[in-house]
Amino acid sequence: MKLNNWTIISGENGQIDDGQLIYEPEDEKGNPEMCYFKSDKYFNEGEISFKVKAETSCTSIGIQHKIRENGEIVNMKIGHAFKSEAFGFDIEGIGNKKGSLKHFDLNNELFFKIKVKGSKVRLLVNNIEIINSTANLLENQLTFFMRSKKRVKIHDVEVNSYKLKAFVVMQFSEEFNQLYKDVIAPICENKDIESIRADNIYSSTPILKDITENIKDSSLIIAEITPNNPNVFYEIGYAHAINKPTILLCERNSRDKLPFDLSGFRVIFYENTIAGKKRIENELERFLDNIFRNE
Repeated sequence: MKLNNWTIISGENGQIDDGQLIYEPEDEKGNPEMCYFKSDKYFNEGEISFKVKAETSCTSIGIQHKIRENGEIVNMKIGHAFKSEAFGFDIEGIGNKKGSLKHFDLNNELFFKIKVKGSKVRLLVNNIEIINSTANLLENQLTFFMRSKKRVKIHDVEVNSYKLKAFVVMQFSEEFNQLYKDVIAPICENKDIESIRADNIYSSTPILKDITENIKDSSLIIAEITPNNPNVFYEIGYAHAINKPTILLCERNSRDKLPFDLSGFRVIFYENTIAGKKRIENELERFLDNIFRNE
């Protein structure tokens, strides 16, 4: 989908011309201000591609997006920085950097692509991967930033959104198979979210590597924690380490209390009854509706 509906939300040096985002500094010798352009398109997973014409490596350019980091909602910048003249990921002033516009021919347009799949975020320029990182983007309207001592133009912005994926971790037994088939999978399908379990993975690589890669590739984790299953707790711990959104399910009458380390997670307590089935369906729908919101 090509984006054409933009507005400037901050900065005096920006212009919008037929879907093109243009930055014109007032004084090439001064200290230029940042300019932000916002689209009506919501994004949290997929591919963002755009063409850039920059005249100097002293240029900030890229996207700013809301992410959830250690329970807090913060801004993350993905692109190229003005001061360091380097590509990178910046979260509230802290980030990693690699490569620079200095190493590209600025006489020609550059083709940028940002790929977001689950927690994996990658930045490519002219189809060369420059840098990658781990982050969990929230659903947010797409926002570009620009700052430079010379003219910069972004155009042909296109977005291809991916279908969200829920990785489901639970003990493999008939009781929990029914929970997956009768509740989790249908609710996810109703929300246009693909659900996958570890026993649905077919590959020649070791199962642990498959599981960790699927956790990273997934948009969220749904975990059933009623029995004390070490594999389930390991997978929850790994998801927590990479700030993966996680929903826990627990049968109310089978566990007196949660393990201490899980007390801060979203938990849906359910009863294994007909009325309990309706309640867990409603609660899971509500959690899925809110888990990626910028709130």
